[in-house]
Amino acid sequence: MTAGSNIVLRGSPELAVKPSVQHGREWLPPLGRRRTLLDLSPMLHCSVVGTCLTIAELRKILIKTVGDRVNKLSDHDVHTQGVRLASLKGPGSKLLNKALDAKHDMAIRQFAKAETEHDIRELWSAARREGQIEGAYWAAVTHPLTSEACLQRVFGDVHMLSHLVGSSNRADIRRLMEFEGEIANLRTSLDGMTAVMRTGFSRRDIEIQQLRRALASAVRERGDETTADDTTSALRRSVAQLQQQLDAAMLRAERYQTSVAEGKARERTLQAKLDTAEELARQLEKDLQSLEEGVQAAAGEDAPRISLANRTILYVGGKSGKIPGIRQLIETLGGSFLHHDGGQMQNIGLLAGLIRRADCVFFPVECVSHQAMFAVKRYCGLGQIPFIALHRSGSGSLMRGIEQFLNAQSRPSLLPGTAED
Repeated sequence: MTAGSNIVLRGSPELAVKPSVQHGREWLPPLGRRRTLLDLSPMLHCSVVGTCLTIAELRKILIKTVGDRVNKLSDHDVHTQGVRLASLKGPGSKLLNKALDAKHDMAIRQFAKAETEHDIRELWSAARREGQIEGAYWAAVTHPLTSEACLQRVFGDVHMLSHLVGSSNRADIRRLMEFEGEIANLRTSLDGMTAVMRTGFSRRDIEIQQLRRALASAVRERGDETTADDTTSALRRSVAQLQQQLDAAMLRAERYQTSVAEGKARERTLQAKLDTAEELARQLEKDLQSLEEGVQAAAGEDAPRISLANRTILYVGGKSGKIPGIRQLIETLGGSFLHHDGGQMQNIGLLAGLIRRADCVFFPVECVSHQAMFAVKRYCGLGQIPFIALHRSGSGSLMRGIEQFLNAQSRPSLLPGTAED
């Protein structure tokens, strides 16, 4: 890092800071002790607070300094207050520093063994591969041997991880919102059809009851009269008219019955579409949850640690535009990435050699040929290589598949081939 270079901090994309001196404060204090928040440049506080503490942990600290009104603040306002507190000399900054040291004590002790700047860089690279960013970041920036050049690399890695989070899940979120809208429309249509059918049933039952009462009343009124021919004829005409009305009502009832049957068939069709849409929405929610957990693990928030530990992943098929992002995700999780396009441009015969090099094979069923899919299953079966069929292409679905693969290592009965939940 040269004397004139700048660091651009996350959260302030337009603000360039000269790392040597900011606001009259030297960035590097005297050697011989670990740095504190007050020793660091105020322009680093945003990335430290945002990466090394969760919002829940930050709220607990702020409650001790500003009281319960913190509970009414948004997450962004809580973060802003935490950054401001870090730069002020007083008990608030000490509370933050104490919380960071307590939470990341293991990482601090591990970095304390570093005797040279090269050792610090090696420890940071190892923590990044394993997704243990938050503790390593705090331990690295406060280590007495960390130079400005080393800081630039560490800060740059954290900055780029924040970009990976945003670009990986925007498309999945848009698709989830589209399915939620479709589900709402289907439910509205289903409710309208149900209301129409209920109204038709009610009208039919009322007309039948009215006709039956009218017929019974006519029979009772004529029962006490004489059986003269003219009276009998009038009674018979009345009965015939009532019978005609009853027949017409029964015909209308049959038509309603037909409409009800058609309505039920349409209702079943709509319900099937709704179930499909809801299932897709659930799949997307699971994809987003897995992706968020993986990115949180890489960015340093409280989340399960996910690491491929140098395993080789073969991805067959998929959309060409998403392959670079998938490669970056695999390498971020500490794995090696292989890809075969499923026969679009590459020979299917190459799959056998690639599968032998892989620890697990993934393919999205929506974007792979039947020939490639059958070849994967055949070669994986011969070599006892696990494979996982993903319900769709994209980073979120792949992240779920990776979790399933890592969990299945302790359950051999799920291998060599499974389908994603």
